[in-house]
Amino acid sequence: MYTLQTTTLFLFGFLIDSCKGAECGGVLTDPLGVITSPNLRSNYSNEVHCTWVINAPEGYQINVNFTDFALEVQSVHSTCLNDYLELFHGPNDSYPSVGKFCGTTPPMGFKSRSNSVSIVFSSGSGVSERGFNLTYTFSVQGIMYMGCYQDSDNQVLTDYDYFSDSNSPTECSKNCSHYKFSGVKAQTHCRCGNSLNYATQARESECYASCPGDRSQICGARWRINLYRHWGCPLGSYSVNCSKQCNCRVSSCDDVTGACGNGGCKDGWKGKACNESCPLGSYSVNCSMECHCREGPCDGVTGTCVNGSCKDGWIGIACNEKCGGALTDQFGVITSPNFPSNYNSKVHCTWVINAPEGYWINVKFIEFALQSHSNCDYDYLELFNGPDASYPSIGKFCGTMPLMRFTSQSNSARIVFSANSGVSARGFRLTYTFTVHDIIYMGCYQDSGNRILADYDHLSDSNSPTECSKHCSHYKYFGVEWWRHCLCGNRLNSATQAHEKECHGICPGDRSQICGAHWRINVYRHWDCPLGSYSANCSKQCHCLEGPCDVVTGACGNGGCKDGWRGIACNENCPLGSYSANCSKHCHCLEDPCDVVSGACENGGCKDGWRGIACNETDDPKTIMWTLIPIFLTILIGSAIALTILGLRQVRRRRALNADQMNQLQSSNSPQERRALNAVQLNQLQPSNNPQGEGKSSQNAIQSNQLQSSNSPQVDTVRKYDMQVETHNAEAKEEKNNDNKVINSSDFVI
Repeated sequence: MYTLQTTTLFLFGFLIDSCKGAECGGVLTDPLGVITSPNLRSNYSNEVHCTWVINAPEGYQINVNFTDFALEVQSVHSTCLNDYLELFHGPNDSYPSVGKFCGTTPPMGFKSRSNSVSIVFSSGSGVSERGFNLTYTFSVQGIMYMGCYQDSDNQVLTDYDYFSDSNSPTECSKNCSHYKFSGVKAQTHCRCGNSLNYATQARESECYASCPGDRSQICGARWRINLYRHWGCPLGSYSVNCSKQCNCRVSSCDDVTGACGNGGCKDGWKGKACNESCPLGSYSVNCSMECHCREGPCDGVTGTCVNGSCKDGWIGIACNEKCGGALTDQFGVITSPNFPSNYNSKVHCTWVINAPEGYWINVKFIEFALQSHSNCDYDYLELFNGPDASYPSIGKFCGTMPLMRFTSQSNSARIVFSANSGVSARGFRLTYTFTVHDIIYMGCYQDSGNRILADYDHLSDSNSPTECSKHCSHYKYFGVEWWRHCLCGNRLNSATQAHEKECHGICPGDRSQICGAHWRINVYRHWDCPLGSYSANCSKQCHCLEGPCDVVTGACGNGGCKDGWRGIACNENCPLGSYSANCSKHCHCLEDPCDVVSGACENGGCKDGWRGIACNETDDPKTIMWTLIPIFLTILIGSAIALTILGLRQVRRRRALNADQMNQLQSSNSPQERRALNAVQLNQLQPSNNPQGEGKSSQNAIQSNQLQSSNSPQVDTVRKYDMQVETHNAEAKEEKNNDNKVINSSDFVI
C-alpha cells in the first residue's frame, strides 16, 4: 500500500504539529490540512486509487485550494479516463461532481455546498506525473477558522466577553457579528475583538473541549481558544490581522494559508503564499525560468539582466538561450542563434571542440550568410587552431563565402561568432567530426556474435583507437570494443548504429578515449569514400554540386546540391512539380514530372494557364490585358494622326483654288467682270454664319444678278468662268475620294 501524510500547515510563522498519518485516502476532520498524491515531487505510481472524505461540523463549509497539479496529459477531447482527480459536493460519489481533472492545469479553488467533500485520485497503467497538492480549511457562513491559540490573563480578544451554556462557534459568531474576530474558550466562554493582542499558536490537540451548544464542535480548553475571523483580508494579504503578504497572479489568496489559486504566483515570486522572492538566476511565474546574467539578478518579470550582459555562452533578453560551449562528441552540428532565421545583434558565442589526444577535427560549412564587410569588422565567424584565442587563427569570415572546410592541427578547435552591427543575416551551419590522422570516426555501432568486422581480431591491454589503427593499417575499417578488443575488416557485415552514450568503456591504452562496451563497438575508416558516397561502407549516395560530401554525415559544402536533389546529403529527390538546384524552382506539367535540370515537361505539355519550357510562365488574363493595351494605344494614335494630315491637305487644296480665281480676276480689265468674280469668291469663302459678311454677301448677290440679266460679252465670260469652276470642283472632289482610299505612308511621319 502507498501512504499519504496529511499534515497541518505552517500558519503565522509556526508549525502545527498535529500530523495524522493516513493511508492513501481516509476520513479527515481537522479544521485545516494538506492532501497530496502519493510520492509527491516524485512521480506517483501506476494503478493507484485513493479516496479522501473531509467532514466538517454541521453548518460549516470546506474551502479547497490547489497549490500544485500535474497528472498525465491526455488528448484535447479526452474525459480524463486514465489518471484523474475528481471532487464531489458530499461524502461519496452519489453527490454532485465538482469536476474530473487531469493534465497540468490546476482546478480552480472551490467552496463546498455542504459540510462534506469527497476527493478521488486514480492512476492507470501508463504515464505518471508529479501529482498534486491541495489545502483545505473550514468556514462557517463566511467565518474563517484561524486555529488554536494560547490565552492568558491579558486575553487574546479583550473587546467583549460573555458566558453561555449553549456556547458554540456558530452562536459566538452571531454575538460577535460586529467584530472582526471571535473565539470560543473553556467550553462556555465567547470572546470578541477587532484585533489580536498577541498570537501564539498552539497545537490543535490542545483545544479539545466539546462545545455545550454543539457537541460536534470544539470550544477551546483552559487557557486555549479557537479563533475565527468574520471577513476576509484585503487583496494581497492573509493570516492573523492580515499581516502577511501574498502575490497571486489571479484574484486573492486563501485568508488562512495564503495559498494562491489556479493562476499561481506573479512573476518573480514563489512559495505556497507566493511571498518568497525568486532566487538569483531565476524569474517568471513561480521562478520557473532561468536567466544567466554576468552580474547581479535578472528582472523578476522579463528576465532582463539588471547589471551588465550575459554570461559567456548565453544570449537573449533573459540570457537563457544557449550560445557556445565545450563540445566533446565525436561529431556534431553547430549553428548560429535562431538559425535558419536571422541572428540577433550584439551576440557573442564561443564554441570549443575538444577531441582526444592524437585526434584532429574536421570542420565543414553547410550554409553561411553574415553581413558583408571588407575586413569583417562587424559580424564575423573566426576559427582558431586550438582551444583559445592565443592559438593561430585560421581566418575571420563574413559575407557569403566562408572557408569550405578545414582540419585542425591539434585536438582542439575554437569557433567564435560575433554580431555587433544593426544588420543581421541568416547565419551559418557547420558540421564537425574527429579523425586520427587519415582516420575517420564513423560512430558507435551494435555488434553481435556474427561480428561487424570479421577479418581480424586481437586483444590488447594497451588498446586504443590509435594503436588499433596501426594493427589494422591494411584494412579499410577497424573498431575498438569491450575495452581490449581491436577488430579489422574491409567491409561491415552489419551497420546498426547505437547511441553514442552506449559506447562508454575507457580505453586501457589511452584513458581519454572510448573503446566501445559490451557488444558495442566504436568504428573507424582509414580512407575516404569515393566521390559521391558517404557513411558506413560508403553505401549512401550524395549529389553535391561541388566537391565531395562529408564522409560521415554526407553534408555538402557551399555549392549545395546538384539540380534535382535536396536535403543535407543532397540525396532526396525533388518532389513532383519542382526542379533545379535544391528543388528551388517550380514547373506545372500536365502529366508526369518535369526534367530536374531544365524543368522541361516530357509528356503532355503544360497545365492550363501555364506556358514556357518549364511551364512556369503564366497566361494570366491580367498579363494579356497589359500586353494588348500598348498595341491598342498605338493604333488609336496612328488613326488620329492620319485624319489630321488628311484635313490639312484639304485646306491646302482650297487655298490653292482660291488663289487661282484671284489671279484670273486680277487679269481681267472689266470692272463688271471683277465685281462678278468678287461675288463668286465671297459666296465660296465667307461662312454663312458670319454676321459681318451678310451685307457684303447680299450686295454681291445683287451685283451677280445684275450681271446675269445683262446680255453683254462680260456676262458670257462670267458664265463661262462659272462652268470652269464647277468642273474644277468636281475634279477636286474625285481627287479627295481617291485620297481617302490610299494614304501615303509619308503622311504619318511626325
